[in-house]
Amino acid sequence: MSPLTSRRRGRGTGPSFRRWKIKGGTLVLEKPTSLTAFCKHHGKDCKMNRSFRGGSCKGRPMGALSRWLKIGKRLTQKQHKSAKLRLAKRKRENSRIFGASKPVLRDLFSKEKGYNPDTGEVASEPSISSDSDSSSS
Repeated sequence: MSPLTSRRRGRGTGPSFRRWKIKGGTLVLEKPTSLTAFCKHHGKDCKMNRSFRGGSCKGRPMGALSRWLKIGKRLTQKQHKSAKLRLAKRKRENSRIFGASKPVLRDLFSKEKGYNPDTGEVASEPSISSDSDSSSS
């Protein structure tokens, strides 16, 4: 499977969800408004969940989730879990711009607030109370 792939899962009348493998882990769309990132470096308990609408992420989870997955390799599991609140705005924006350029992720970006499907452009990242980053790349 390539680094960016999409798979639909589900059997019979049970829950259906989609997953995308990206650098650092997997994004899983479990509900139409909820996206979970699973870190491949620390196991199934190292995960981050964000919503496409409302809440602290302002409906634009892709930058935070992809950035969080990217930095996981350099951190311990404890550091990675606490890094959720310390992702710099500029780094989240760069991750969103990169992700929006990938056709396989277009479905996810179409759910984000501020996504323009005609141009493929994404809205800017919201500020988070602490805009430092736990990594320098």
